[in-house]
Amino acid sequence: MTVSDRTGSADPTVVTGFPVSTDSSVVSSPELARLVGATRDLQDRVLGTLAPPDTLMEVVELLQQASARLDPFRMTGSEPPSWSDLERTAATRSLAPELTSVVLTESTLRGEVTFATRYLGGNGAVHGGALPLFFDEVLGRLANVGRAMARTASLTVDFRRVTPVARPLSVVATVDRVDGRKRYLHAALYDGDAVTAEASALFVELRPGQA
Repeated sequence: MTVSDRTGSADPTVVTGFPVSTDSSVVSSPELARLVGATRDLQDRVLGTLAPPDTLMEVVELLQQASARLDPFRMTGSEPPSWSDLERTAATRSLAPELTSVVLTESTLRGEVTFATRYLGGNGAVHGGALPLFFDEVLGRLANVGRAMARTASLTVDFRRVTPVARPLSVVATVDRVDGRKRYLHAALYDGDAVTAEASALFVELRPGQA
């Protein structure tokens, strides 16, 4: 079964307006995209490392140098809010799982994800805390596309079976209904045809002037 089979729409109209990937088409420059990729790669290397103490200290010094180099260019929190800012910050959140092959409409999101080593919990399974982060990213994108900005009011995740690390998975999210400022959404994560986890969420549209 393909992802499009589950949604009943094989070729929807793609709607832009919220970041759908972390590649260079969304990040403002290929250099920034490479930095995000290198940061994720480093996180994978750190997990469970068996490096000796001298190597660890060498890497610490390199990371401290890199942090100092980037420090003058960090976000201050005083930047004016806009969708362009959101696109840049969302695309550089290296902790979030990478969502790829995204097809997004105002009612449906379909995509793929492979949880890398850095999301390992125990016994080859994705850490339980990584799944709410993933679902919040997915449902946040769908809740906000083509609409005024909304924030997560509640998020409930049901763990149906083990979600594997390092295996391509698919996700389908839908807008169930909109009631005034309230937006109710649902998403399911698939390993083949089997649902490993699903989530339901409530997003609430911000009032004018809210951040």
